[in-house]
Amino acid sequence: MKILVAVMSCHQNWAMWDNIKKKLRDDFIIFSYSPKKENWYDETEKILYLNCRDTYDCLPEKVICMIDQVLQNPLFDKYTHILKIDDHEANNLTTEKIENLHKYHQLNMYDYVGQNLLPGPGKTANIYHFGKVHKESRWYNLPYSGKYIPWLNGGRTYILSKKAMKCINKEYNSKDVDLLYNNEIYEDLMISKILHKHNIFPHELNYNI
Repeated sequence: MKILVAVMSCHQNWAMWDNIKKKLRDDFIIFSYSPKKENWYDETEKILYLNCRDTYDCLPEKVICMIDQVLQNPLFDKYTHILKIDDHEANNLTTEKIENLHKYHQLNMYDYVGQNLLPGPGKTANIYHFGKVHKESRWYNLPYSGKYIPWLNGGRTYILSKKAMKCINKEYNSKDVDLLYNNEIYEDLMISKILHKHNIFPHELNYNI
């Protein structure tokens, strides 16, 4: 098992990147949108730039584009899993904490693992994005009306095997961002819904991150 830490960030948080890089040192990427509007990987800085939008309502497409590029780039072939984490949480992450993950045998048993399993929608789940999207967004004051199934809270991180990533990539890839934008607003719920179609279900495990 070899884990790639995938830190989701945005352009306005670029000042955080140096601190994250100092703590992790290796086996990580920071993924964000590309001002060039093209996918490219800065191997020296470990920044994966993606041809996607950079707003809250576009987090699903950012994750989908990241998975697409990780699967395509031979530099990432050695990794068996990714750990998706948000940039604010990554500030508390260290290489030692990642190395400690290898003691959890469950990561070799399950394809979709995270620290906080949510069994279904809470009272305000379908309007969680209110106040976080701009007025021009399709999702501005539009409640989410899609399906709910048990999913792993993206704010608490989740880990995907390469098998799970390939299943996700079959459903959505970098070419599908417009379709994705209309269908999904919550990236962590989206991941679970896709994997459910492939009989991959969430497994809760506290791995101390």
